[in-house]
Amino acid sequence: MKKETDSFRPTLFENMLILSHLPSVLGTVLVAVFIGPLGNFLYLYSVSNNVIKAFYGTFISTNAGESGFIEAIQSNWFSLASNVLWYVFLFYVAFIIHYLRIRLVKAEPELVSLAPNGERDVRKIFKTVSKTIPQLVITSIFLLVYATSVPELMGKGELTAVSTSVYILRSFLRSVMFGSMLWLFCASLWGLYRFGKQSLRLKSYEEDLMLGTKKLGSLSFSFSSAYFLGLTLFAGHMILGGLTGQTATVNVIAMLVLVPVGIALFMAPLVSTHNRMLEAKKAEIALSEKLLSELINSIREPGEKDDQNMIKLLTLEATERRIMSIRTWPIANPLVGKLALIAASVAALLIARVIQVLLHI
Repeated sequence: MKKETDSFRPTLFENMLILSHLPSVLGTVLVAVFIGPLGNFLYLYSVSNNVIKAFYGTFISTNAGESGFIEAIQSNWFSLASNVLWYVFLFYVAFIIHYLRIRLVKAEPELVSLAPNGERDVRKIFKTVSKTIPQLVITSIFLLVYATSVPELMGKGELTAVSTSVYILRSFLRSVMFGSMLWLFCASLWGLYRFGKQSLRLKSYEEDLMLGTKKLGSLSFSFSSAYFLGLTLFAGHMILGGLTGQTATVNVIAMLVLVPVGIALFMAPLVSTHNRMLEAKKAEIALSEKLLSELINSIREPGEKDDQNMIKLLTLEATERRIMSIRTWPIANPLVGKLALIAASVAALLIARVIQVLLHI
């Protein structure tokens, strides 16, 4: 095992794939297929013993099999789109977990170079990212949510011996996946926030106008954009599902919590790092003003040549311009704009769904 993985060990979801002894990509695909279309098909088929009805129920709706395929799509396009978005969302979450953790692993050397005590600080601050118990707690919450559907399914007579097994396994895998993703996102950005509050070993402004903090901003943007893109897919599924009455109220409540939490966790590390960068810039400005004062005093003294004084003044002026160009935020404005656009899209979709609920559409 590589040394850097000591700080960012695999999540519960990744460990589950590792235990399967399958290649990472293949294992992820198989799990995503099962918790998505295949799992739904197997569940519906075990209930109805009808392949056609199970197929229509997987992609369109449970009643679409009574008409032709083209007619079913035309009259249930929103249901088809909702299901497709849901399956895309599940595939997206399954693959993004490993991608985001590897982003942390690759960024560790730069984090170590910024930390006051190097690797020791990085391990101390980010040790929560690999904690198992929080992932299990979030997983349990999702399992409880899935468990609330059991009485309704029993009332419909859908829980046969096979369908119950499929439902339990599918719910478990989804819960582990969601638990791993949410904890990885929250713990990573909270770690970046705590990291930014340290007395960072920032680079010289002569070397980098962002003082070496670009990686911190990049990580915050990567995690937040991945998070909000996932919420966009889920919100789109909610809107279309709402047209067929398939979206549970708990999903709306979850979105009302996840959106502001995501925004807060995106801003937190940027603000903490911003404070360190601002302190560094103020220190450089103070030093420049001191040098200017000393230069002015030296000019008043006899013996200094005018051409030498002019060279010193020009050099100091160029230095001050460079200092004033020091960035005080670890992220470029275009990146903030892109994330704001994604967040605005999620908010708009969420508002639309809330309106649907209130108006009983």
